[in-house]
Amino acid sequence: MEKLLVSTNNNTNESSLLNCQLPLNGSTEHPMNSLNRNKSTEDLSAIDQQLTSKVLERMSALQNMAKMGCWEVKYALNGELISESVEWSDQVYKIYGYEPGEVNPNVELFYSHVHPEDLDQMNTAITESLEAKQCFNVGHRVICKSGEVKYVNQRGEFIYGQAGTPIGMIGITQDLSEKKESYKKLQEAQTNFRNILENTDTGYVLINNEFDIVSFNDQANEFISSASGNSIIIGSSYFKLIPEARIPVVKESIKEIITTKKPLSYETNFPLKDGTDRWLKLRMFPIINSEEVVTGITIAADDITQQRKWMLEKEAMTNSLIQRNKALEQFAFIVSHNLRAPLTNIIGLSTLIPELDPTMDGFDQYLKGLKKSADNLDSVVLDLNSILKIKTDQDEGKVEMSFTNLLEDTKANLSNVEAKQAEFIDGDFAEVDKITTIKPYMVSIFTNLLTNSIKYKKPSEALKLSIRSSIKKGNIVLEFKDNGRGIDMKKHGQHIFNLYKRFHHDVEGRGIGLYMINAQIEAMGGSIEVESEPNVGTTFTISLPQ
Repeated sequence: MEKLLVSTNNNTNESSLLNCQLPLNGSTEHPMNSLNRNKSTEDLSAIDQQLTSKVLERMSALQNMAKMGCWEVKYALNGELISESVEWSDQVYKIYGYEPGEVNPNVELFYSHVHPEDLDQMNTAITESLEAKQCFNVGHRVICKSGEVKYVNQRGEFIYGQAGTPIGMIGITQDLSEKKESYKKLQEAQTNFRNILENTDTGYVLINNEFDIVSFNDQANEFISSASGNSIIIGSSYFKLIPEARIPVVKESIKEIITTKKPLSYETNFPLKDGTDRWLKLRMFPIINSEEVVTGITIAADDITQQRKWMLEKEAMTNSLIQRNKALEQFAFIVSHNLRAPLTNIIGLSTLIPELDPTMDGFDQYLKGLKKSADNLDSVVLDLNSILKIKTDQDEGKVEMSFTNLLEDTKANLSNVEAKQAEFIDGDFAEVDKITTIKPYMVSIFTNLLTNSIKYKKPSEALKLSIRSSIKKGNIVLEFKDNGRGIDMKKHGQHIFNLYKRFHHDVEGRGIGLYMINAQIEAMGGSIEVESEPNVGTTFTISLPQ
């Protein structure tokens, strides 16, 4: 088999080399075979031209998309650069601000577009490339025809002849202006964002989906440092920043965020070295990628200690106003009902008695009636004084008290009859024995509840009164539980703390004790609940802030 080498040229001065193997039978050739071979050669040439054209079109399109053009320059046999031999592709013209073919490129034109401050850098890169016989890659600025400054990247290499001397240099020029500008803007945005993060009162911590710390700002580090004295470390577990007792709750919160892909917020506090508490509002935001997968969590923390203080002060003021309003309502009730009746009797009797004969029958009854009305009036005035005293006692400073000592003092102050029941009163304050509170209130609460249990005990059964303390949901809880006569809560439950409400009329009383207890507990920011059943007993549960 013989080889036929066919070389075709197209209008673009580009050449393709085709190697064809055609079978030749014998030394003679049929004329049709010659015609067929000529036709095949023509077809191949046409196909080659079309393919070459397509390749060039695609190369040009790719160069445009990449903002990249190619260039070439030749060297003379003596090693000198031939200035006028420079060739540029269309995209190189456009990079320098020209239309293709608008100027005849040469070495001087190229260097005239290199930014003066970058000339040395460009020359050094080419010289080092020539000496090391390696490619060069240098970024620099160029000044376009219009005066616009662009950032470009030049990559090139020398072509060497058989003697080892350069015979040419080829390379590419890529316009990086848009990328450079985008990168510059990104850097500026990152700098600005970081500046914002470092100058905000909000602490930020970024964790990945394995709960390791990826980033944080100074404010977040300050929060952690003030609580534990430690610093945040990138790469460490976020749970190392959290008190051990709270880790299960935080893990559950993070699990909810990952599951629901929704943000979550809550408030928490931690003790400072000076003994006060610092309150933070934590907000957790899921970081979701394009595939809707949570890849991390951003945690934002705001110091709300002052707001919390204001809120507590506001609540205290509101409670105080409520208590004052209740006191005024009760005051008006007493004045209009309880005070008016004995006062009217006194006025009537004092007008009648001077006109009566002291020796007449029944005169003593008038005097007894006058005394009874006066006593009733005195009792009402005492009640008014007790109600008004709630505000006076509230203004007193808080002191630390021991429940154990308070119970013993209360027992010691019982009357002789009541004191006989003291041995049946049991106190257990092992869980919490100390409270900082208003002393007159606590004395009144213990006194009233103890005396009530004694007064309303079942006649046929020995008294059993137990008092227990505990901590629940951050509050101090006191439980007074007796086995007394009890109260019908279905009938009296809504009025149990009303003034002058009595539930056992066979026992002496004025119906002011429970009203006073409730008012004092509310004034301290606490609450009281009652469970009671006739002939079974009563349990008072008091909750007070620590």
